[in-house]
Amino acid sequence: PVTRQEMAVMVARALEISSGRATNTYPVEANLRRFEDQVDIAPWARGAVARLVEEGIMSGMPGRIFAPQGTATRAQAAGVLKNMLQVLGKII
Repeated sequence: PVTRQEMAVMVARALEISSGRATNTYPVEANLRRFEDQVDIAPWARGAVARLVEEGIMSGMPGRIFAPQGTATRAQAAGVLKNMLQVLGKII
């Protein structure tokens, strides 16, 4: 299984390669403050989660949480990949 924060890191790395924009240019605290469980997001994943949230690729779960340790479902993974391809302009 892959956690939601692990999925965020993998997708953010793919975006860095595809777009050329570094993940560390996104405002971490501003993008994560909306999540009540932001302190549970691992330090190594915070930048990636912030990027994907700002770009609309990933969002939180009901109750204003991100659930970083939660297992990513197939449906969530498919949605994230679709959103990433839209951000990159590969699909409409």
